Amino acid sequence: MLVFILGGSGLIGSEIVNKMQSISDKTIILDIKKPKILNKKIEFFKFDCSRLKSIEKSLSKIINKKGIPDVFINASYPTAKDWIRCDFKRIKLNYLINNINIHLNSYCWSSKIMAEKMKKKKSSSIILLSSIYGVIAQDPNLYKKTNLNENMVYPIIKGAIISHCRQLASIYGSYNLRINCISPGGIEGNIKGRKNKQNKLFKKKYLNKVPLNRFCKPEDIAEMCVFLSLSRSSYITGQNLILDGGLSII
Repeated sequence: MLVFILGGSGLIGSEIVNKMQSISDKTIILDIKKPKILNKKIEFFKFDCSRLKSIEKSLSKIINKKGIPDVFINASYPTAKDWIRCDFKRIKLNYLINNINIHLNSYCWSSKIMAEKMKKKKSSSIILLSSIYGVIAQDPNLYKKTNLNENMVYPIIKGAIISHCRQLASIYGSYNLRINCISPGGIEGNIKGRKNKQNKLFKKKYLNKVPLNRFCKPEDIAEMCVFLSLSRSSYITGQNLILDGGLSII
């Protein structure tokens, strides 16, 4: 099995790479930063998904060298420099446009290109990472008296990725190409665009809303990627699999 992982050097992507080694013959990491661990089963290609006009050419070059993948996973998280100012009080029109262009459009365009390539395979799988905030609204009470703010752009992007996944699955299902989303809940760690982590008050308030009383772990997402890559999930497509510890059921 040949696997391409876009964003494979990141927090979530690196864990997906680790888990996919157990089922893949070769894993190709596409990212800006070179990962720390490479071996005979893992290769790295420098790839900047924010450069939308070069995505198709870059992917075609890699496919010509390595072949058409059986599995394509997008775990990237591209943002513009103004990402941390995208809360409702500070956001400007160009912040909205810049981040949607980089994040949402790179997801949609790269998956469309890969779907066209992968439809030539007898069976294949595309997995896109969305978020629980593509399904439910952000609770403003979680951010009060914390070092975090809500983000106006984030749920727009993640909700659209889910819709895009469904449309792709409808168009390419006749080629036995399965396209699914994974929507994790909050992950403990560094705040995107900042060096600091969530403070204790935010974590306490967030976990009070989660029945399983813990944050989502990168390995939770990675295990679901493994499942969606194998034949045991051969009748699942166009779905958004929610990994939120029960946050969305309350």
